[in-house]
Amino acid sequence: DREIRQVKNSTAIQTASGGRFQFTDVNDQGVDYYLSGTVLMRNTDTLSGGVSALTFGYYNATGYSLAAPLDAYNLTQVSRVSINATMTSGTESKSLETQVFLRNSGT
Repeated sequence: DREIRQVKNSTAIQTASGGRFQFTDVNDQGVDYYLSGTVLMRNTDTLSGGVSALTFGYYNATGYSLAAPLDAYNLTQVSRVSINATMTSGTESKSLETQVFLRNSGT
């Protein structure tokens, strides 16, 4: 979640859907988080296997939930991102959730 705080500014988000989050960071590098099968990816790098679900949620500065996928206007309104992931190993599952306030969102 620390890296997501590095979104360059409110116009640096390219894609904000339920299963994918793409943005440009403060170093002008493209970052793309998504699930490929059961593998959590960051660009072309594997972050973790055994991920059975990944969901992103988006909120504006007043805490209002923005319906994904976000249109061009709502992309510029994102102030907070929630990340929900379910990790599965055999018959065991563990759900993880975090929320990230974007660094340069004005909040």
